[in-house]
Amino acid sequence: MATVPLTADGGAAAIRDWQALESPVSGICAFNDEVALAVLAGARQLGVAIPGDLAVIGVDDLPAAALAAPPLTTVASNITATAQDVVEAVLDRLAGRPAAQPRPRPDTDRVIRRASV
Repeated sequence: MATVPLTADGGAAAIRDWQALESPVSGICAFNDEVALAVLAGARQLGVAIPGDLAVIGVDDLPAAALAAPPLTTVASNITATAQDVVEAVLDRLAGRPAAQPRPRPDTDRVIRRASV
């Protein structure tokens, strides 16, 4: 795990650290799309091939993810479905019932595959 400042220099520094490991990192899943975009910018600065040398995936599906170079693969979340599960659990507890376990939903999270992996 690494903290990556939201700058090209921050992304480049993280990549250099990953390359120096005994087993260099070949792919990362960033905390969010902003961090992934910083890694992409750092890779461009260093001449690291994305994909090829490093695969990058973000989380959030920000509009900028599709515009990145290369376009960023990301995980999109269905916040409405997640919020519905939370509301149902809160209502159960307020009614004195045990909170229902969230039910599996195929539409909660999905990978939007683009050119960065």
